[in-house]
Amino acid sequence: MNRKGQTLILFVILIPILILLLALVVDIGLVHTKKIEYRSIMEEGMRACLNQKDVESLKRVFELNQILENEYQVSYENDVEVLINKKISSIFGSIIGIEDYEMVLHYVGIQEKGEFVLKKIEKGRLA
Repeated sequence: MNRKGQTLILFVILIPILILLLALVVDIGLVHTKKIEYRSIMEEGMRACLNQKDVESLKRVFELNQILENEYQVSYENDVEVLINKKISSIFGSIIGIEDYEMVLHYVGIQEKGEFVLKKIEKGRLA
């Protein structure tokens, strides 16, 4: 029995699957990187808001970092609660029909004992 062509057939079948997995890994890495970037922008804006006791300082930080007003919601009382809902364009996802990913960040910033504390929340006033 001749088995010389079986390896080639398996190789040809597995190459597209490996390319799709690699593309998915790249896209997930992109989303994770953007999430970290926007979380640090959010933290910087919350600190400014709590230090200056003015929500406009948070909005200025967001504006400087190209976060549009329709992409976030803010609640400021004794603490600052921010919900960012942003779409991130896919690099390779269009191969399998994913044009963009939706990223949702929902955090509350609190000033406790002179220190800034950032807490992730699942449900809050802005949901």
